[in-house]
Amino acid sequence: MTKTLKLLFLGTLGIILTAVLWLISCTESIVNRVAFQPTKGSVVALQSLPPSINHFYIATSDGEDISSFYFRNPTADKTILYFHGNAGNASQRLPWAKDLMHLNSNVLLVDYRGYGLSSGGPSEKGIYLDARAALKFLEDEFEVELSQTFVYGRSIGSAAAIDLVQDNDVAGLILVTPISSGEELALMSGMESLTSITGNPFNNIEKIQNYEGPVLIIHGDQDEVLPVEMGRRLRDLRKSRVRYVEIPYAGHNNIIRANRQKFYDSIQAFCTDVLAGDL
Repeated sequence: MTKTLKLLFLGTLGIILTAVLWLISCTESIVNRVAFQPTKGSVVALQSLPPSINHFYIATSDGEDISSFYFRNPTADKTILYFHGNAGNASQRLPWAKDLMHLNSNVLLVDYRGYGLSSGGPSEKGIYLDARAALKFLEDEFEVELSQTFVYGRSIGSAAAIDLVQDNDVAGLILVTPISSGEELALMSGMESLTSITGNPFNNIEKIQNYEGPVLIIHGDQDEVLPVEMGRRLRDLRKSRVRYVEIPYAGHNNIIRANRQKFYDSIQAFCTDVLAGDL
C-alpha cells in the first residue's frame, strides 16, 4: 500500500469511527430524552421533614450526588430500597414511601441523577450507578444486611432494581408496573422502526433471568403505559420463586388507588413469607 493510499485508508477509517461514535451518542441521547422526565427541586421543605424522615446525599462512583430520603421505623424487620418511576422526583413519592414504612419497614427512597435535588443528568447507565451507590450507602451508613433488604422498582425504576439485584444477594425483588424491555415497548406501541435505532434499552427480560431470589410482580390489567403483558412476560420467565398479583381495573398511575388494600397486603405478605423462608 502506498503512503497516499495508507493515509486515505486511515482517514476514511477515522471518519467511519467518528460516525459510529456519533450515532451511538445520538442513540443514547434519544433514549434518555424519551425515557426520563425529571422535575428539579423538592415539593417539601427539607427543614419541615418529621424526625422519622432524614434527607441525605449519596455519592456515586462517577462523582454525582444523589438526593435520598430515609424513613426510619424503630420496629422494622426489613428495609425497602425504593426506585421510583420516570417522571417527577422522589419528594412527590414521600406519601407512598411512608405507606411502605408502615409495613414494618425502613425505607430508602432514592432520586436518580438529574431528578429532584440530585446533581447531573439522567441516563440509563446513570441510574444503574445510582442504584449501586444507594445499596452501598445502606450497607455502609446503616449497616443494613442484604438478607433483610428488599429492592422495590416502580415502572422505569424496575430497570434500576433488576439491574442491581443481578449481582447482589438481597432478600427479594418487588416490581410494580415493570417494563419488560425497551424493544417490547416499541413493538407494543407500533414503533417497530425505532428498534433499529435505539436497540433494546432497559432489557429486564434478559437481566431478570440472572437473579435467583424471590420476586413479587404487581401490575394493573388496564395499564395504558406499560401494558400488563409486560408484567406477565417477566412472570413467565421465572421458573420458581415468583408471586404475581394482577389488580383489576387498574391503570399505570392509579394502581394503588384502584385497590389500596390488595396492593399493600400483597407486599406485606410477600416480605413476611420471604423472611420466614416460605418463598
